[in-house]
Amino acid sequence: FGQYRDDLEVRVRVSPTSGDPAVDALARGEGIYLGKGDDGIVFRVGDEAVKVSTVVPYVPFNYRPDITVESSVARLEEQTRLSEQMRIEGVPGILESRFIRHEQKGFAVRPYVEMVGELGLEDLDRIQRQMIAMHARGYALRDLVQVGTRDGEFYFFDTGKAASIADRSEPSRRDSLDCDLDNLRRFYRDNGCEYVALGGQGLADDWERLVRPFPRRGPEPDPVVRLATRERAHRIYEALLSECSASGRSAEECVEA
Repeated sequence: FGQYRDDLEVRVRVSPTSGDPAVDALARGEGIYLGKGDDGIVFRVGDEAVKVSTVVPYVPFNYRPDITVESSVARLEEQTRLSEQMRIEGVPGILESRFIRHEQKGFAVRPYVEMVGELGLEDLDRIQRQMIAMHARGYALRDLVQVGTRDGEFYFFDTGKAASIADRSEPSRRDSLDCDLDNLRRFYRDNGCEYVALGGQGLADDWERLVRPFPRRGPEPDPVVRLATRERAHRIYEALLSECSASGRSAEECVEA
């Protein structure tokens, strides 16, 4: 039960003999604890972040008796493999990472990113476009949107639940996309901005809702509500034209589609 005790106490007990500088520095006690999730404990070691496999989830109700020391290491290795596959295939916002298996632990090492404060609409839209590109390449994040900055660029620093959705059934693929779109809306809301989809499935959904006929019921909305609705419709229309222009289609073809 040593692994369970160490994970609960946020300790990493391995020898500094892995051959990887970041892992060995962490083994010597030189890491700074950053946080814990359901599948890993994260430390900062110099200019890198090291995620360590764990058998004890951050949320106790997420504990699964089938998660063993070996399966927790294998899970982190698979997460690292998928992250690297996404990066190599051109998904933006993904950092290079490497996996080290040492003694009874797995370690995923990647460059450290600085946490961000409240973001403005321009930055939020940049991050949304990264996620749209992720979806276009057949992947989904399937988790809360968590980003950091490095060298002036935004990066997703937690891709533990990401998955390839290219070969999934349409209902499964749509569930993953809906999860990402819901989390994007929450991300915008948490930063005090209104979410309007800029492309992909989200834009198609917004456009459908905008043009779908609906019955007039109840009193007229007040002028502030009408103005907000008009401004939102304008943003949706502008986003639709921008996406269609990028694909070489005319405004008329966009609206008809």
